[in-house]
Amino acid sequence: MDRQRHYKAIVQGIDWETFCATWEKGNSYQLDFTVYVTNSYGYSLLTNENILEFRGQQYVIKTYNPQYADGYNTLTISATHIGYECQYCFQAATKSGDVNMSIKDALHWLFDGNVKGFSWEIRGNFSNRTLTDFGNCDAKTGLATIQQAWGCDVTFDNTHVIVWAHNRYLHKTNQTIRYEHDTDQIALTSDSTGIVNKVYCVGAQDDNNKPKYFQPFWSWNQDSIERWGEKVGSVYTNDKVTNQGAMDAAAKATMQLNPSFSIQVTYYGTAFPAFGSQVYLEVLPLDVKEWVEVTGYKIYPFAPEQAGEIDLNSLKPNILSINRSLQNIVGEAIARAAAGTSTGSAGTTNNTQSNQYTIANGIVNVEKNSNAVTIDCRLTDVTVGKLMCFDQSYRPSSDKTGSVIVSGTVNNIVSWQVSKDGTFEVTAITDIEGKAVTAAIPLVLLNISYLI
Repeated sequence: MDRQRHYKAIVQGIDWETFCATWEKGNSYQLDFTVYVTNSYGYSLLTNENILEFRGQQYVIKTYNPQYADGYNTLTISATHIGYECQYCFQAATKSGDVNMSIKDALHWLFDGNVKGFSWEIRGNFSNRTLTDFGNCDAKTGLATIQQAWGCDVTFDNTHVIVWAHNRYLHKTNQTIRYEHDTDQIALTSDSTGIVNKVYCVGAQDDNNKPKYFQPFWSWNQDSIERWGEKVGSVYTNDKVTNQGAMDAAAKATMQLNPSFSIQVTYYGTAFPAFGSQVYLEVLPLDVKEWVEVTGYKIYPFAPEQAGEIDLNSLKPNILSINRSLQNIVGEAIARAAAGTSTGSAGTTNNTQSNQYTIANGIVNVEKNSNAVTIDCRLTDVTVGKLMCFDQSYRPSSDKTGSVIVSGTVNNIVSWQVSKDGTFEVTAITDIEGKAVTAAIPLVLLNISYLI
């Protein structure tokens, strides 16, 4: 469809194996594909700022890249969901200073009078918040401010903006994802950037901006502060609460006391998870069994054999319990390795094959025992006295990644990868909050294809 919406035609010649839909909650929503050059009218409309329609939603072509190779002329297209065109709705005025606003007032301020055809609705209940110098921004930036202030979720139905209370946004589905059953690859990442364990509470005020029911006060969670340090969030305001105890409880309910866990799984399928979907996740080696939110996907709807991805997120898992599970797995691997015979520079004893490698920053022991491969990495520069192990009993059909927490005076997370050609690599070592301990990557790189 042309940008003036006068002409519409079906696009022919699409390479359906390349057709990919990608969504990342609160950040991006787009289509990417390659199309062969044709003389069709639909092909002639594939240019910047023209519009694609797919499953009832519209996407604006932002990039197109002609390519010529192997005797074929192709065009690579990337199109962004039309909802993100709200970045061209600009509110030049500013509500100066600290202003107590309802979420409805904030949305009126952003979108009233826009000429791009944007509308909006609110689903759920929200109390007022204090916004500072709100305005002089585009609507996309303004929506990000609203999301941060109210903790809401935002979705687009073409140019219709829907603002959700989080409890209205989430909904459970009948889908279960089981590690080693529904997916052969899963990666977990702990993120502490969203932790909030202390906020300043301000209740209703009278006409003279004086406290109406109680004085402002601090609310905090001591357990979270002792575990992760003090993490102060934005001011919590609620003009409907009339006593301090209820205000304190309401403020605590908005806090994020622990790191969130993002989980990425390999996905073979064509179904699109709905926004706000929750699926049941089982990762038995880590004793993870719970409902998690779908926060992103990369799906090839016309090529189910293509490996896509689904991103999941949870605030519930306790990082300490997962830490203990990982340590148990490591302990079992150590015990199995200890049950074999002593290792030398290279040797085979009692069905145990082992090799020791001296690398620039430590020693690596590689051992195969009873069809399991164990790798011990003793890195002298960043993990002195610590041990990292994993078992790999078969050659992977695709690259596999994972991580373990090595304990000591300081806990570190060691991330590793085994490629399908048998290359083992330590890809990162971070502290428990995800900060890099060393920039020397790769730390370990070995070919162990002779063992698996």
